[in-house]
Amino acid sequence: MDDPQVACDPDLLVPVGEETVAASRFYAPDDTGPSPTLLMYIPYHKDTFTPYTSTEPTIRYLVRHGYDVVVADVVGTGASSGVKPKSGSMDEGDHIEAIVAWLADREWSTGRVGMFGISYGGTTSLKGAARNPDSLDAIVVIHGPHTQYRETYQGGSFALYRMGGNWTPYMQALAALPPTRRDAAGRWADVWKERLDGLVEHDPWLFQMLDHESKDEYWQDMDVAVESIDVPTFAVCGWRDRYALSTIEYFDRIDAPKRLLLGPWRHEMPHRGRESAIDFRRQVAAWFDRHLMDAETPNPPEIAVWTERDGGGAVDAGQWRRLDAWPDVDDDAETLSYACSRDGLVAADSFETGDVERTQEYDHTVGLDSLDDIYGASEPTDTTPDDVRAVSFETDTLDSAVELTGTGVATLRVTPTTADPYLAVRVVDVAPDGSSRLVTHGERQAKHRNGFTTANPLTPGEESEITVPLKPKSHVFEEGHRIRVAVSAAYFPLHLPTRDHGSFTLRSTPAAPSLLRFPGTRHGGSVTFDDEIAMSGPDTTVDTASPYVHDDSANWELVRNPLSDSARMLTENAFSLDLPHASVSVDQTVETAVEARDPTTANAKSDVTITVEYDAETVVVEVTSHVSRDVTTIEATATLDDDVVFHHRWRR
Repeated sequence: MDDPQVACDPDLLVPVGEETVAASRFYAPDDTGPSPTLLMYIPYHKDTFTPYTSTEPTIRYLVRHGYDVVVADVVGTGASSGVKPKSGSMDEGDHIEAIVAWLADREWSTGRVGMFGISYGGTTSLKGAARNPDSLDAIVVIHGPHTQYRETYQGGSFALYRMGGNWTPYMQALAALPPTRRDAAGRWADVWKERLDGLVEHDPWLFQMLDHESKDEYWQDMDVAVESIDVPTFAVCGWRDRYALSTIEYFDRIDAPKRLLLGPWRHEMPHRGRESAIDFRRQVAAWFDRHLMDAETPNPPEIAVWTERDGGGAVDAGQWRRLDAWPDVDDDAETLSYACSRDGLVAADSFETGDVERTQEYDHTVGLDSLDDIYGASEPTDTTPDDVRAVSFETDTLDSAVELTGTGVATLRVTPTTADPYLAVRVVDVAPDGSSRLVTHGERQAKHRNGFTTANPLTPGEESEITVPLKPKSHVFEEGHRIRVAVSAAYFPLHLPTRDHGSFTLRSTPAAPSLLRFPGTRHGGSVTFDDEIAMSGPDTTVDTASPYVHDDSANWELVRNPLSDSARMLTENAFSLDLPHASVSVDQTVETAVEARDPTTANAKSDVTITVEYDAETVVVEVTSHVSRDVTTIEATATLDDDVVFHHRWRR
């Protein structure tokens, strides 16, 4: 790293069973004695991406704070040996146990090890902690789930854009990419050959995921036994990140010193958040100081959350608060209940007349204007175009503010014309000017209404009660605003629709209402919080952005075509890296599309190109993929200058 206070040894080779884990150690060059060690175990190429992109400033910050940071490639990825036939496999916990023991035994280590990471690196931290290695003393998990099925099949429906169009094609490209730093011994060439051979021998991760629609043994093997963790755990996630519910669940099940931090973020580091950027790196360092150095550090609240104000999504529009526990509708916390009625969304205890029977033809384009969960750092969109295509109910203008803080649910009474409808529920904040913003949402594939391990289709024409859990949130619906709930049979392009087109009828009566329920409070007068806390802004002694990354372009296009009644989303991302050993550029385009009345047209196309330029030659990896309900194809090509060294096409 181009920092005089940070040195790097990129040649650590750690024996793990029959394999060798490749790692880089970042440390202070003028160290006079051993330091505690922090491990990040990731599948994103230690010599190419992770240490030089989003986590690079955090690595430098922690090194300057007195730690050695070791970034290691997961077995079968990057510069490590072996192949990785399955994403998220639990043998990663075995690997981490061996790596932690090896690190603790180095002469430059105090023998005390921590782990941290974002996303996949957060989950591997949980996997390592579940083994409770003797020398692992603390972890920090950032946007990392403990269960993989629900995050791939949220609500029981495959994540079309995120997994089908975005992540798995990118991981396929990384699998075909050589280690970009060429070690003097030439080990990189053997690793690359082994990796390319493994690609042909095993089905792509995308195919495996599509082949397991229910939570069978394939997925159950990936669940982390978080209840066995006795390692101090700092759990972090954002309201706009897809793993907020998982974070709350594993936090609740861990019996060890722990912290929970929930902010307004997307899948990003909290010191780079749009709505609230905080002094997160200092908090991480303090957590490790307390548990790896036995330092006396400030004692923050066990649970700290950001409560949105002013409709949600505005910069600095909210308050940080401390909570004693995270509320759930099944807890003793106050629960607010709203019923769907002819008069709109009304307090359930006032619903005495006005039975509702609303029939809606499935519209598979709904969701295009409610994608706050996957956007970058941009202003949230107005959800109204989605709401008018859904079955929607809203309250009268609120004469006092209503707070939602907790995990809510929607209970729907529906009669479908198909056996396996997909039901999405969005809760929306409607401002006085009529604009609307997404607050929270949930979804449920009907066949998985009783759980994900079995599939139980409905009987068309018969009424069923379906409970749809909502994402956790803390939000204030301000006085003068309205609460809207919108029910649809799609959330495009987040999820792949079921094959059959049809309609559903939503019913609600005083005796059997369709309900929205959430933990919360009706505030009288101005809203003030006795539990408000201060949260400092980022420490800028180390830049929050990496100097290695150059964003070349980023583009999002959302298009509704009124002639074909269809929806299309195009995302384009390109960036380049000036690394010590090579120049790297990445281009990825993802296009998703669907017709409103034909779910079989739903598809995702992806093009990924990674180019590595050395002084004398160039490596290019190209992956194209196409996912649909009937056919999925992937094609990968790797070239060294003008010579094709690998080409393969998979079809499902």
